[in-house]
Amino acid sequence: MALADCRGGLAAAVRDAYLRRMRYGVKSETLSPEQRQLFEDDVIQNIAAVEAELPATPAKPRARRPPDFARVSGTG
Repeated sequence: MALADCRGGLAAAVRDAYLRRMRYGVKSETLSPEQRQLFEDDVIQNIAAVEAELPATPAKPRARRPPDFARVSGTG
């Protein structure tokens, strides 16, 4: 009797996994062509905005290490 219950539970688990895969699988997460185009347009606008800000921000020169500052070896 216990073996039959295990098989029934396994069959239900396999069926549930199959139904979840059908409902939430890769195909259900694809974008329509219109949604994809909107996403790509947003990405292009965001990249352009970041690139416009980059030249306005000058790079800071790195501070030099004081001559008396000991160098630490990475070995050991």
